[in-house]
Amino acid sequence: MKTIIRPTIRELNPQFLTHIKAEFGDKGKRASELLEAAQILLEENNAAIPRINELAAFSLREAMTALLASPEALFAFSDTKKSGEWKKLSRAVVAAKHEYLHVRNDSQTDKQIALDNLFTKIDELEKFHNEIEHNLQKLLEIFYRRTSYLIANDTPAVKEYARVLNQLNKCLHGSRKYESINNIWPNSLDALESLFMPPAERAAKLESLTKIEAPTEDDINQLRQYAVTTTHYRYFFEHISSISWLELLLETEIIYPTKTEPGSTREYWPAAFAFINLYSEYPNEIIAFLRTLYEKSKNDHEAIHYITLCAFHIGSDALPIVLKSVLDFPARPDILEIGYWASEKADSASDLLTALFDKLVSPNPPEFHEDSMSLYHNTKLINAFSEGTTEANHVKRTELICCKLKAVPE
Repeated sequence: MKTIIRPTIRELNPQFLTHIKAEFGDKGKRASELLEAAQILLEENNAAIPRINELAAFSLREAMTALLASPEALFAFSDTKKSGEWKKLSRAVVAAKHEYLHVRNDSQTDKQIALDNLFTKIDELEKFHNEIEHNLQKLLEIFYRRTSYLIANDTPAVKEYARVLNQLNKCLHGSRKYESINNIWPNSLDALESLFMPPAERAAKLESLTKIEAPTEDDINQLRQYAVTTTHYRYFFEHISSISWLELLLETEIIYPTKTEPGSTREYWPAAFAFINLYSEYPNEIIAFLRTLYEKSKNDHEAIHYITLCAFHIGSDALPIVLKSVLDFPARPDILEIGYWASEKADSASDLLTALFDKLVSPNPPEFHEDSMSLYHNTKLINAFSEGTTEANHVKRTELICCKLKAVPE
C-alpha cells in the first residue's frame, strides 16, 4: 500500500478565525469555513481529487472576498491589466478600432455603424474600470469603519491583497500548478491578517518588532504586514531603540515622508519620532540620515517640509539642514517660516544666523514677508543679528547690512 505523504502547511490562527466571525457575522463565518476547507484540501495532497488545485484556490479566494460587501470584489484587487476580462474588453476596443479604420472610406452608413460599435466597446471598458474602482473602494471603506483611518489603494497591505488574489485567479484558470497554491497559502493568510487582525494583536506584533536590536529583511516584511496606517507606523517609530532599524529602513520607502492619507495632506511624518528620540544617543548618525533623506527627496516638496521641520526640532546640530532648505527653496512660505524658527534657536553670533539673516531679511520682500507675523519674525531676527555681532564677525555683518541698504529701492 502506497504511503501518502501529506505536506506540512501553515496552520490557521484560531484567534483570527474567532475574531472575523465575531466582527463580520455571517460573512466572517463563511470566510472562516472557506479557509478551513482550503486548509483541508492543501493537507490532503490527494491527486485522486479532481481539480484539487482549483478547489483549494476557489475556497481561498472566496474566503478573501467574503468579508467584502460585494461578491464581485475580486476585481477590486486583481491585476486588472493582466486579467482575462480586461484583455477581452481591451482587445474588443482594438478590433473595433481596426474595423472603423477599414470602413472609414466606405459609405456613411457603414462608417457610422463601425464608429458606434467602437464607442460601445470603449463604454464597456470604462464601465469595467469604474466597477473595479468601486469594489476597491469597498475594502477601503470597510477598513475605515473598523479603524477610523483612511488608507490609500496603493497602501502596501492593499497591494499585497491584490497580488495574492491575482495569483489565486490564475490558479482558478488552471495556469498554476498544485504546488503553487501551497506557496500562495501563507501569503493569503498574511494578507488577510494584515488588514483584518484584531487591534490588540496588531499592537502586540508592532511592539515585538520595536524590541528587535538587529532587524533583518524578514522583520521589514513583518512591519509592512502589521503597519497599515500612519498611526501604526508612528507607534513603531516612537518605540524603537535600535538605530539598526533606521539603517535598514533607509533603503526602503517606509522611512521616507510620503503621502499616506488619500485626499488629504499628511498630518505628520512617522519616522521623525525615531530621529528625534534617538538623536541624543546617535547624533552623528541621525544628522547623516537626515541629510541623505533630504537629498533623495528634493523633488517632493511635502517631504522636504517634514525633513526640514524634523531638523528644526532636533536643534542646533541639525539647523544647517534648515538653512540648506531655505537656500534651496527661497520662495516657499512654509520653509521660510521654519527658517525663522531656526534663527531663534541658533547662536546669535554664528555664521548660521548670519546666513539666515541674509536670506530672510530682504529689502524687496516676497508676499510672505508682508504680513504681521513675518514682521514679528523679522524684528526678532534683526535684534538677534545685532546682539550677536562681535569683534570676530562685525566686518562680515557690516558689509551684509551695507549691501542690503544699497538694494533698498529709492
